[in-house]
Amino acid sequence: MRVGFFAVFGPVLLSALTLGSAAHAEYRTAVDATYSPHAMRDLSGDLIGFNIDLTNAMSKELGEKITIDGVEWNAIVPGLMSKKYDYIAAPMTVTPELAQSFIFTEGYLKSIYAFVQKKGTADIKTAADLRGKVITVNKGNPMERWLQAHQQEYGYTFQSFGTNADAVQAVISGRAYANMATMPVIRWASKQNPLLTPASFSIDSGNVVAMAFRKDDAATRTKFSNALKCLKQKGVVSALVVKWMGYKPAADDLPAKAVDGTGIPGLPGYDATPVTLTCSK
Repeated sequence: MRVGFFAVFGPVLLSALTLGSAAHAEYRTAVDATYSPHAMRDLSGDLIGFNIDLTNAMSKELGEKITIDGVEWNAIVPGLMSKKYDYIAAPMTVTPELAQSFIFTEGYLKSIYAFVQKKGTADIKTAADLRGKVITVNKGNPMERWLQAHQQEYGYTFQSFGTNADAVQAVISGRAYANMATMPVIRWASKQNPLLTPASFSIDSGNVVAMAFRKDDAATRTKFSNALKCLKQKGVVSALVVKWMGYKPAADDLPAKAVDGTGIPGLPGYDATPVTLTCSK
């Protein structure tokens, strides 16, 4: 569930797609195709995963085509800012800093940070157990920001990789002690590889995962926000959590319950105006 682009983006180079008409010809978005179970490629090279299914469900709810590119995470935000992409379908952890630069739908998952390590190594039970360890992380995500902020306090070193798959491989090969990612990613890696196991230690970031839009494109944000509310109301998001993450959300959890207004309450860009939904059948 990635963020981390606090760098200054260059000027917008491409003209915006026409918005506000009765129908949009096509929306384009992107995911990190190595961030399982959110997005990955199957043996045929096709994109699969939680966020792929969610995007396809959004397309069906909107009645409009959404094309998904599978790229490295670091290419996604520049693609949004240059208007190559209309929004970010990749899981994006929303922080107060990011809410200054983007507008968001409401959250659809909580953002819990976790660790995966090799079986047979001493369990990471607390932050103190990170001391002296080498931790890997996907470059540009909020876990990298956490590792940067706490490195001196807890005394570990960390290595950043272009893909989380490479970050996990460093743990498997013994070049690092653990990989830090979000809880669904850690659980998936452990389930798929018998050499790996989740660490006991996890961190509730207090943030949520949402879809991101440019601040000048409130119309698209509103359309997608309403579609997401409909998918929550229909039980689609909860069903995808069961399918890809292996647990059933409670009735009041983010995947199951729509939030009042548009956006993330308490953060810039939130619109408290009541929403009257018109969902597809």
